Amino acid sequence: MNVITEPYAAFSKQNFEAAMRFINVALEGSQRMLELQLNTAKRAVSDNTKNARALAEAADVEELTEAQASIVRPAFEKALEYSRNAYHIASETQNELNELFGQQISEFNRGLISLLDEAVTANPAGSDFASAAMRTAIAAADTAYDTMAKGVRQANVTTRQTTDIIEANVTGGSKKKSA
Repeated sequence: MNVITEPYAAFSKQNFEAAMRFINVALEGSQRMLELQLNTAKRAVSDNTKNARALAEAADVEELTEAQASIVRPAFEKALEYSRNAYHIASETQNELNELFGQQISEFNRGLISLLDEAVTANPAGSDFASAAMRTAIAAADTAYDTMAKGVRQANVTTRQTTDIIEANVTGGSKKKSA
C-alpha cells in the first residue's frame, strides 16, 4: 500500500505547487492592471483640473472653442494608450496562464501515467487492459488540448494584428482630421 501512497503524495504536492503558480501569475496581472488604473486616474484628475482652468479662463467663444479643441485630441490619445496598455497586460497574463496550464496538463498526464504504472504493478493480473485504455484516453486528451492551445494562440495573434490595424486606422484618421 505504501508503494502507491508515496507517488500519490508527490503528485498532490506537484498539483498544489502548480496551483500556487497560477495564483501568483493571476495576482501579478491584477496588480499590474490596478497600477495602470491608479496611474490613469491620477493623470485624469490632473488633466481635468488643467482643462477646467483653461475653459474657465476663456474670455470669449473663440478662445473657448480653441480650448475645447486642445483638450479633445490629448484625451483621445490617452484613452487609446490606456486601452493599449490594458490589452497588453491582459494578453500577457493570459499567455502566461495558458503556458502554465499547458505545462500543468503535461505534468499531470505524466504523473497520472506514473501512478497507473505503480497501480498496475500492485494490481492483479488482467488489469493491463484498463491501464492501456486509460493511457490511450490520456494521450487523446493531451492531443486535443495541444490542438486547442494552438488555436487559442493563433486567435491571440490574429486579435493582436486586428487591434493594431484598427488602432493605426483610428490614429491615422484622427491625425488627418486635425490637420
